[in-house]
Amino acid sequence: MKVAVTGASGHIGINLIPELIEAGYDLRILSHRNEEILKKFNVPIVNGDLMDPESLKVFINGAEIIIHLAAVVTIQKRSKDALKVNIQGTKNLLEAAKKSGIRKFIYFSSIHSLMASPIDQILDESRSYNINSPFDYDKSKVISEKMVLDANHERFETVILNPTSVVGPFDYKPSLMGRAIIQLYQGRIPALLNGGYDWVDVRDVVNATIASIPKSLPGQKFIISGKWHSMTDLGEAVAICGGKPCPEFKIPFWMAHFGAYMMSIIPVIKKEKQLFTTGSLDTLRNGHKNISSKKAIEILGHHSRPFNETVADTVQWFKENKMMG
Repeated sequence: MKVAVTGASGHIGINLIPELIEAGYDLRILSHRNEEILKKFNVPIVNGDLMDPESLKVFINGAEIIIHLAAVVTIQKRSKDALKVNIQGTKNLLEAAKKSGIRKFIYFSSIHSLMASPIDQILDESRSYNINSPFDYDKSKVISEKMVLDANHERFETVILNPTSVVGPFDYKPSLMGRAIIQLYQGRIPALLNGGYDWVDVRDVVNATIASIPKSLPGQKFIISGKWHSMTDLGEAVAICGGKPCPEFKIPFWMAHFGAYMMSIIPVIKKEKQLFTTGSLDTLRNGHKNISSKKAIEILGHHSRPFNETVADTVQWFKENKMMG
């Protein structure tokens, strides 16, 4: 079966590609920047762009399944790129797919497309869309997810996967969570917040994705979650792996918000992305503690491995790849 994958150089994509190859799928990858890391997989790479419909026709020609991972991911509240690429790019790919005979379109959305509140009730696939989110990224996922579901029909099956915050090995870039783990290990984060989030192992996300390919799941969506853990849990898990002791001091959220605001307006000499913004702080403070993957467990066989195992494997991978400094 021929599978076309966008966003293959991202954290999920890098973990997904070798597993798809192992499962016997015939792959092709869309590459926007001709990234070297993709060449190690020895699969066809099509140079193209989600904003270039003609290149998408070449990319999906002959494929049967599309797994659409590519997206602009940001923790900034405003992002024209997220709105443009995530929405128009998905629309372009959908239109090309419907014309080419693609039979299944698996779209990676986000848990942020769904309302977090009320936080005292289980959050599952029945939760309302996060239409009024102040984050452009969230809005882009809401709009794109609706487009994908609306496109579903008997000859064109669409499926939505909504992972929570993804963490795990083979994090080359690294991701926001990967950078947090590195900085905790190095002792560069002197204090923590009282908040937390639902973190899911990237390998468990990959397993659920592969399980969704052969199943008939027209117009369905699946939350792929792990479990809620506090920032202290994360710090302690990193310390167990040989990192610096978990910071004992806790910063009040008002102070963290002030620091994040100042970092956003003061020119930064080091070319390093912010680990926390006012938006990401709100996410940690309001992180839902009861996100349900019951549907994915029952239908896709989703399994969430222990958090400490995920952190240990991630730290070990960073060490082996000399990313701990």
